[in-house]
Amino acid sequence: METGLGVGAVVLGYLVGSIPGAFIVGKLRGVDPRTVGTGNPGAANVYRKLGRGWGILVGLWDAVKGMLPVLIARALGVGPWWAAAAAAAAVAGHNWPPFFHFRGGKGVATTLGAALALDPPAFAIAFSVFAGAFILLALTPAAPLKVPWGAGAFSAAFLILEALKGGPALLFAVAAPTLMLAAHHQNIRRLLAAAYQRLMDGRK
Repeated sequence: METGLGVGAVVLGYLVGSIPGAFIVGKLRGVDPRTVGTGNPGAANVYRKLGRGWGILVGLWDAVKGMLPVLIARALGVGPWWAAAAAAAAVAGHNWPPFFHFRGGKGVATTLGAALALDPPAFAIAFSVFAGAFILLALTPAAPLKVPWGAGAFSAAFLILEALKGGPALLFAVAAPTLMLAAHHQNIRRLLAAAYQRLMDGRK
C-alpha cells in the first residue's frame, strides 16, 4: 500500500514540478520566455525581461512547486524517503517538463522550496550560505554567476548538513545538485571553454 502511494507521490511531484510558471506568466504578458533573453523558462529570465514583480512571482511559484510534493507525500502518510524522492522529482519536472519537449528551467527556486519543506533548520543554515555567496559575487566581476554559484553553495551546505544527520533528506540533498548540474551543463561547458581560451591566449 505504501509503495503504491509513494510511487504516486513521486509521479505527482514530477507533474507538479512540470507546471511552467514562467510560461504561464509569459502568456499573460504576450511573451514566450523560451524565445527571449537567455531562452530559459525560469524566474531569472522573466525577471530580466518582464520586470521584478513578475520575476518574483515566478520564483515564488517555482519554490512552491518544490514544497507541494513534500506536503502531499506527508498527507498521504508515506515515509520520509518517499517525500524526499517526490521533492527530487519536482526538480526534475521543472528542469525537464514533458509539456515543452523536456526543455525547462534550472531548478534553483524549486530546490530551495523543497529543501525548506524537507528540513527547515538545515534550509535556514544553507540559505544563509547562499545569501552570503550571492551578495559577495554581486560585488565582483563574476556578478552574472551569482545565482548558479549561490545555488552551488546552498547545495553544498545542505548536503553536508544532511550527511551529518544521515536522514531521508540526504536523498534529496544528493539528487538536487546533480539535477541542477545536469540542467546547467551547457553553461558549464561555455565557462570551461572560455577559461581554456583565456589560458591559451595567455600563453601566446
